Order: sequence, then C-alpha cells, then structure tokens
Amino acid sequence: MTEITARTGIIYMLMFVLFVSVFISLLLPGLRFVEIGVSPDGSWPLIFAGSAGAFGAAFSMMTGLRKRLADSTFDDLTLNRRWWLILTRVLVGVGAGFVLLFSYILSCLTPQYFRTL
Repeated sequence: MTEITARTGIIYMLMFVLFVSVFISLLLPGLRFVEIGVSPDGSWPLIFAGSAGAFGAAFSMMTGLRKRLADSTFDDLTLNRRWWLILTRVLVGVGAGFVLLFSYILSCLTPQYFRTL
C-alpha cells in the first residue's frame, strides 16, 4: 500500500511542477529564461490544456487514494501499484483537457451555458 501511495504522490508532484511551469511561462513573461514567443495560434494552448488535464487527473488520484485503497482487494492492490495504470489515468486527464479546449475553440462552451449554474 505504501508503494501505491508513493507512486501516486510522485506522479502528482511531477504533474504539479509541469502545470505550474507552463502556467508561469505563459502568464509571467518576465520570469521566462528562454523567449518562447507565445501566441494563441501556436501549440501553447494545447500544452496548457494538456498539462492542466494531467494535473487535474493527478489531483483526483491523490484525493481519492484513501478510499480507493480501503475498498481494494488484494488483486486490486497488486494491479493499482503498476506505473502504467497510474500514467494511464494521467493520459485520460490530458485527453479531457484537449476535449475541453477543442469544445471552447469550436464555441461549444460559451459563457451563456454557465449562467444558470
């Protein structure tokens, strides 16, 4: 169980550092060490959406870890400790970030849909 927690924590910290690095490089141009020339037409929106999705998935794994471990059988625990399973959840988060970005770009997500919330 300790191994699952450690691996999930490592992935969470890596995704947090990735997201914060992208966020800082996009929003605080004075802190950039290398001039990257950010434009909305470039690949930076994809990188930002992907890193935000990865961070969201890692955060979700960390918050649900205790319940997931408590409800797991021995077979589930042996499966949950594998790196590929943890990284697959992060990749699903990247895909979700891309879907939200493309929905926003195609004007499927506009503020008028969120007024009633």
